[in-house]
Parts: sequence; structure tokens; C-alpha cells
Amino acid sequence: MAPEHRLTMPDGSTLPAPSRRRTAPDAEPQQPRPRTQLAIPALPDWPAAMREERAAAYLDVSETYFRTRIAPELPPVRPSARVILYRRRDLDAWLDRQAGIKPASHSGSSWDDL
Repeated sequence: MAPEHRLTMPDGSTLPAPSRRRTAPDAEPQQPRPRTQLAIPALPDWPAAMREERAAAYLDVSETYFRTRIAPELPPVRPSARVILYRRRDLDAWLDRQAGIKPASHSGSSWDDL
């Protein structure tokens, strides 16, 4: 058995040192905390503009990947100093570019896409 470590206080008294072990050695391993799931709306009810977390879910990528790889290519919409939104139209256009598809026209006429 390892010797017990003690802390010496300024008045000369000693206290047991805090244990470095977080759990008892025979304790069951802790389960990882479940990730909070974003409530994903059923298609086609996605909002016209989304915060980073929802935009990442819309593209089915991690928030980190969205923030580092995708967001720098998109024009942000800033309705206030703390809020950054990404338009669904811009997300769709980015996805089309990645797939090599000509971006769809948003004039309202499907004939423009031919």
C-alpha cells in the first residue's frame, strides 16, 4: 500500500492530501455523457436562415467541420452583433457546388434551370 501523502499547514498541523483518483479503483467506469440532440425538423420545414448548429445538422456534418471548412465559404447574415445566421439557399448552393451541380436559379421559374 502506498504511503499517505500529507499537506503541512502554516500553523504546523498536517492534513491528508487530496486524492488524485476521481473514482474508487473498484468502481464501475463512468458512462460517457449523452450528446444533446438538436431537434431536427422534418423536411421541408427547415428555416430560411439557421445558426451554426442547425446549419451543420442541415448538411449532416459536425459543428467543428461546419465552422472550419464550410462557414468560411458562406456569406454570414448578422442580424445582431452576437447572432450569425446562414441562409438555407447558401447552404444548398454550397452543397450543389460540392456535388458539381449547377446552382439552381431562384427566380421562381423552373424553366430557368434547363
